[in-house]
Amino acid sequence: RVFAHPPPGVRKVVLATNIAETSITVDDCAYVIDCARMKEVRFDAARRMESLEDVPVTRANAKQRRGRAGRVRPGVAFHLLTSHAHDALALPAQPPEVHRVPLERLVLTVKALGYVPPVADVISHLLEPPPVPAVRRAVRELELLDALECDASGGEELTPLGAHLAALPIDARLGKFILLGAVFDVVDEALTIAATLSSRSPFLSPFDKRELADAAKRAFAIGQSDHLTTLHAYTAYDSLPQSERYDFARQHFLGVKSLQTIGGLKRQLLE
Repeated sequence: RVFAHPPPGVRKVVLATNIAETSITVDDCAYVIDCARMKEVRFDAARRMESLEDVPVTRANAKQRRGRAGRVRPGVAFHLLTSHAHDALALPAQPPEVHRVPLERLVLTVKALGYVPPVADVISHLLEPPPVPAVRRAVRELELLDALECDASGGEELTPLGAHLAALPIDARLGKFILLGAVFDVVDEALTIAATLSSRSPFLSPFDKRELADAAKRAFAIGQSDHLTTLHAYTAYDSLPQSERYDFARQHFLGVKSLQTIGGLKRQLLE
């Protein structure tokens, strides 16, 4: 439907993610409205986890978006920022993803492909390799997770756990957490907690109703565990009919969007 031409008198509006920057050409696109923001995978050092952050575009992104209009016919692009803000964009282009995310998954993939040399030697041949200390930290982290065994000569070998983690397209720590959940027959709970760790907290705390919000959160508390508290809140929300969920979330100071995101992530992890 994106590529279909509308009938006379009808205006076609296409809402697109970053995929429209380079991957597709809509031949009848005459106007581009660029919000000057994008979602990007970043590493949260405090939680030691990846997260999808809303960040300003780079100058290269803005140029690509501008180029979507006028490729096969005259067009105009509107960037929703001032020319001064555009010129002050921090980065000329996105850094390679290998410089923005933890390297544990890359290390697992390299070893799963059967490369015998130390993984740092293999990764050093990338076009823009990450710093060697970052690779070493990833190897050390995987060793602590029992996903890799390192020998005295500096080589590494995947453990059975590491082989399973290499097949999962998620953070290695979350992967191990989910696998242990399956071993102990609590995989549904493990999937929910893993999803909550990968998204924003569902608990809201309005400035003018903070005490009420805190009391609502305490009603879901299980011991001193934030993870179990969030699990309890999500499970209560998810057990309700669709028609009752919004009111439940509003009454208990829960963010519906965050809860929906958790549900979506949980389904992705399950698949």
